[in-house]
Amino acid sequence: MKMCPGEAMDIERTVSQTLSDWSEITVTQNGLELKGETHTLTFELKDWVN
Repeated sequence: MKMCPGEAMDIERTVSQTLSDWSEITVTQNGLELKGETHTLTFELKDWVN
């Protein structure tokens, strides 16, 4: 894992931990949710944003 500064490292660690563990995946019209033992990550669909 690459070392990132401050808060970015916390986010990197959370995403890596959630993806490494078995996570429940929910796909909706508007996004994706990964629910792990410790964290729930929510990704929202955004149309082309400039």
